[in-house]
Amino acid sequence: MDHAFDQIVAAFVAKLKELTPVCANVYESETRQMADDVQEAVNVFFDGAAPELIAIMGAPLDWKTRIVVDCFARSKTLTGAKAVGPLMKRVFERLSSDITLGDKTWYIGYPTIEADSEAQGQRAGMMRLTYLVEHRTSNDIL
Repeated sequence: MDHAFDQIVAAFVAKLKELTPVCANVYESETRQMADDVQEAVNVFFDGAAPELIAIMGAPLDWKTRIVVDCFARSKTLTGAKAVGPLMKRVFERLSSDITLGDKTWYIGYPTIEADSEAQGQRAGMMRLTYLVEHRTSNDIL
């Protein structure tokens, strides 16, 4: 059985693929490499978690879990930053439309956003959205 962190990553991926996917290539826990023929891709992965330090013995644990959503895009005419901007916007809007991802025990909130572009002069860009997800598990099972 998956642990809570895998379930959260899977919920992010499902939301990004829902109805009309944000792009044709939405991956779970893949590498940062993007095949040469791919123009846009999104990769979602677990990046760490910390439980609240104050817990009554036997009580549920409250977590703050980092989930990263990397958006990649390339263009022959635009800079990397301009190429990835529309994809990042679609990802942000999709995830902010349901900040519990349908699970009323989770709260994904809003991300910090970092940018990286012009990878080796290829007009490729990357935007990283890092969500600090608040959720709860039992004290003895993830």
